[in-house]
Amino acid sequence: MSQLFIPSSPDNSQHDSHKHTSNLSFVASTSQVVHLAESVAAITSVSSQALMILNECGITFYAEYNHILNVQLTIDASLFSSFSLSDGQESQNCPNRELRLGVDLQLVGDALAAAAATTLPRARNGQKGASMAESVMCYIKYYGEGSPLLVEFEDRLMSEVIEFDTFYYEHDYPYDAQPTQNEQASELLVNHERVALEIILKSDVLANLLADLQQLNTQELHLYASNLRPRGKVVATNQLNFLSKGAIGYLKLSYPNAKTMLEKLDTFRLANGSMTETSDSVVTSFNFLPFLRIIKAVRLSSRCKMMKDLSGVFSVQLLCRNTQVSNYPGTLITFNMLEMATGTDDFGQLRNTDINTLFDDEVYQQINESDPANDRALDPQEDVIPHIELSHAGPLSYASFKMTGEAQSGSAKGTEASTKRRKVDDQIPNHNPDHNADHDNDHDFTTVGGAVEIPLFL
Repeated sequence: MSQLFIPSSPDNSQHDSHKHTSNLSFVASTSQVVHLAESVAAITSVSSQALMILNECGITFYAEYNHILNVQLTIDASLFSSFSLSDGQESQNCPNRELRLGVDLQLVGDALAAAAATTLPRARNGQKGASMAESVMCYIKYYGEGSPLLVEFEDRLMSEVIEFDTFYYEHDYPYDAQPTQNEQASELLVNHERVALEIILKSDVLANLLADLQQLNTQELHLYASNLRPRGKVVATNQLNFLSKGAIGYLKLSYPNAKTMLEKLDTFRLANGSMTETSDSVVTSFNFLPFLRIIKAVRLSSRCKMMKDLSGVFSVQLLCRNTQVSNYPGTLITFNMLEMATGTDDFGQLRNTDINTLFDDEVYQQINESDPANDRALDPQEDVIPHIELSHAGPLSYASFKMTGEAQSGSAKGTEASTKRRKVDDQIPNHNPDHNADHDNDHDFTTVGGAVEIPLFL
């Protein structure tokens, strides 16, 4: 497994060693108000209420949506110029202790966004041009259970203190080692011992792709990942396609498979009780509206890591850099969501659509359509659509568009039963139908079918 990102399910011993103490006080200060505002705003789409965890490692926000999607925002302590957890009876920091409180994430995000707006360069007294950016200090304070969360902003002109009510957060924190309720209840986290798919890619291209899917009014999203060797090629290539299902039908968007864009794509299968790396294709499906809640975080991040386990949990980890702090490892935003069952629809009825064939460009699909305005009954022996026998894929040629002799005889029956149609064969000197039919069968051809492919331009 790649260790590029912080694991989405941290070490359980880290949370076991923390003691939830109510008499602790917390004080932190930073000048990176813009980064704080952007990070908090990226997860407010999941829920307006969140669990805020304060410990010596940093600040963590956790929110959940309808038990099908959760998000965790981890801000490292190195982003703050001062960071301390202390007891009123002690003068030094308290190791392995933490504070947990519920906060209104939407209100906190609005306050940070308003303070971040004052840091932007602006013109003074109607003069042309902009002045230098203002420096704003942010102080976050909490003095134990029952106290409000204090957020103070200070610049060279004024100081403002905002109090936020704190409350008990009713949702369980899934990263704890021991669940507070039924132990058999499955948590909405990726099982790293049963990972079937792992992808690492650039976030800027993914953000543009999600914006295109949103403009297409996507209702269902099918993600297809494959590292199989295409037919006719020696080297295997990674493929990552996004299939949109909406009012206009199916539409396929292909992610660039260049190594600089799609850095890693690994598939795994279960063998002898353990996961082994293999060459395979994986399809996962989502309801697009909950999935779209990650788009703000994707735009903020620089790299993205996706994982899918065998139980149907899909994880998106986003690494957000801050270039203004040289030693800052980055802010991590982790989304965990349930994939949609592809076998049934919203009403529990079986689907007739084979998702795998929609991604295969070399599958020729025939669709029989009847015209209600046509009163003529079709002859049972009439073959309206000629049957084309698909052979091994090869390059396109003139022979690819020629009908075989069997298809020509079927087309002739349809011509006699309805109106006169134009002959398919061209008038070629020394034309021998039998010879050409045999000659056409000797050449391989590829037909174009499946979903429409839209290339993504950078």
